[in-house]
Amino acid sequence: MINHDLGKLILRLCVGGLMLFHGIFKLQYGIDGVSGLLESKGLPTFMAYGVYVGEVLAPLLILIG
Repeated sequence: MINHDLGKLILRLCVGGLMLFHGIFKLQYGIDGVSGLLESKGLPTFMAYGVYVGEVLAPLLILIG
């Protein structure tokens, strides 16, 4: 018998973990690259802080379930 819940748990842990590691890298080394990209497109650089939401907070919520 296939346990679908176990498969969903494994997928959630893998995706959330990979995203979180990427976010931890951004916490350690900053978001200067993202700020530069936004500035080159004429967007305000404060929007780069959304990276922290998308790459740290969202994976934590995914891991929690």
